Amino acid sequence: METLVILRRDDWDDFGFKTLFEVQVFLPRGDAIDLGSVKVIRAGQQEGRTHFEASEFTSLDEQYCSLGQDIEYYEKLSTLPKRERATYLSAMRDAATNAMVAARFELEDGWSTSLLRFGAAEHALATAPLLFGDNARTLRPSTFWHFSSELDLNLQFTFDDSGVLPGRCKVLIGYNGVGKTRLLAEIARDVSKVGLGRQGRRHREMTFGSVVAVSYSAFDHFELPRSFPGIDSDLFQPDESSSTTRFGYTYCGLRRLQDGRASQELKSLDELDAEVIEAFQSACKRDLTPLREALVELEQDPSFGRAGLRLSAWISDREPPREVLGRLSAGQKIVINIIVQLAAHLRMQSLVLVDEPETHLHPPMLAALLRAIQRLLGNFDSFAIVATHSPVVLQEVPAKDVQVLERFGGVVRVLNPRMETFGAGLGELTQEVFGLDNTVSDYRARIRTLASEMDIDQIEAMFPMGLSTQARALAARAQRLSE
Repeated sequence: METLVILRRDDWDDFGFKTLFEVQVFLPRGDAIDLGSVKVIRAGQQEGRTHFEASEFTSLDEQYCSLGQDIEYYEKLSTLPKRERATYLSAMRDAATNAMVAARFELEDGWSTSLLRFGAAEHALATAPLLFGDNARTLRPSTFWHFSSELDLNLQFTFDDSGVLPGRCKVLIGYNGVGKTRLLAEIARDVSKVGLGRQGRRHREMTFGSVVAVSYSAFDHFELPRSFPGIDSDLFQPDESSSTTRFGYTYCGLRRLQDGRASQELKSLDELDAEVIEAFQSACKRDLTPLREALVELEQDPSFGRAGLRLSAWISDREPPREVLGRLSAGQKIVINIIVQLAAHLRMQSLVLVDEPETHLHPPMLAALLRAIQRLLGNFDSFAIVATHSPVVLQEVPAKDVQVLERFGGVVRVLNPRMETFGAGLGELTQEVFGLDNTVSDYRARIRTLASEMDIDQIEAMFPMGLSTQARALAARAQRLSE
């Protein structure tokens, strides 16, 4: 028995091109492998379906070109015996592994409009050859740029995890209203290339296997795939919601989809619980090591111990997820949801966009969440950009990975911290980033008022635990100045 390949046509529409197929391979020994999505174009094709001369053939002729739509397609191919893999790629005239095929078709209309419409496909084209070579994957300094037309701002992100300090996570910090959330939403669209129109965006040096947007704010600006311009929601399957491998884009958050469109309505608690369970089951079908190691990091927050939970044992014990969730607070459920969603959806070299992770979380849990995310990034050779206004986040990353956004009227500018942020004190960080010092704190005015009406002992008596050294010094100074 010879290897059998079945291409199942999908009528997904790329601005008039219909080139998408789902691939299943049946090996001689009887194994069946679902490779996922591939797009096939024909030389001179201007629109419509990709037609073949016959319904059965041994290989595509030189008029055709194919490209897997994400790196997982090629990862699955890498598990095939070398001879069968080479035969398949040659028969499909694969552009990622045959530079001559790519060179011939890169000026075709269907190349950028359909084959490379989404960022996951662009990433597959760039990185698939590494899977079949002898080069080990190592992280060298990698850079991508984003221009925000709304903020008139150029941003550069360079990821470098080659040293001892973490280098996979970048932080954007600034006051509320400076534009951090909108900036993340722009980056999500730009990197995934979803909704950017027929021409997409210009090629950039750094590509990503997928984009995962994480926001548990009720007011985030992330758009969901069905709501993007140029996306026909009628082509979605009934069970597709905020995640689709078709785009390599996943949204993890509070907002609900209605009639295939992004809604401002929020998910119920039952829906969020069901989402955690579904993601946990998906993560358990993959290598469990990344999830287990991330849960060990979360265990560092003492609130899980008080709830009688050893999260890392949750996997091996296979305690029913719904029973575990029933013992968790809202904040604990959110961090669990974030971690299991990432473990379920991250691909190699993904980009994670996290908006205000401090929402609903106390500082130790926030720090544990960031360490867990860092662990997952390392296991999936991936990267993150975090938007925040919490100095706790800054403590977990070096200053070289922090960009401070400041708004002056209608102008937003990017500054670098003037001090090392990694391990710095919260007071120092707050003053450095937000310019908040004791002169703008309300308690100072209150102490001055009290000092003008009472002596130190009377003020002290108002506080059962006594005044702090700083407050006592402030009251004494206020009294001296009033004398």
